Amino acid sequence: MDGNRLFLHTLDDLKSRLRPGVPEYEVMRIAGLLRKLLLDENRLVDMVNRTRRIKVEFLINDAPAIWQLFPDERPLFWSIQDGLDPATSLSITQPRALKRDAFLAKVVMIFRKREITVRDVIAQVANVAGDIHLGAPNNETQATLRNLEDRVPVGGYPADVRSLQAIGRVVLRALGPLRAEVRQSAA
Repeated sequence: MDGNRLFLHTLDDLKSRLRPGVPEYEVMRIAGLLRKLLLDENRLVDMVNRTRRIKVEFLINDAPAIWQLFPDERPLFWSIQDGLDPATSLSITQPRALKRDAFLAKVVMIFRKREITVRDVIAQVANVAGDIHLGAPNNETQATLRNLEDRVPVGGYPADVRSLQAIGRVVLRALGPLRAEVRQSAA
């Protein structure tokens, strides 16, 4: 399969896992898709966009969390969940477009004072929790997320797995223009 078709199928697969009520295993599979698109050494987005040069920006809700306004009162657990996506946030939104590295560095969860980023969530679920590999944590952040798995479920899923749906929606929307260009060139 060529890169263009793989890219389109990957985005279709991602979209199918973003619906409410999808079984946990299906939601976990978002991590591998995001890893393939954004994290792997040969990122699929870069391969497909190499000649097209479409500007890819990730629109997030960048409104400060209440604990950021009062930093001395840091919570034991906090997770932005659907609040990351401006389209599903229940709080006041401050939309902000980020480049890939800034998006991957966005803090989406705190547990026991450890900040957990988009990249951490994707890597944890893909490489430790069992989406692609089931293994032991390789660092403190992965150990923290492993420790959190059964303690704080969100919407019937572990908090990191549930975060993947909002992250996936942001990514799918960000890749919309590139997707349209790839479809047009394939026609």
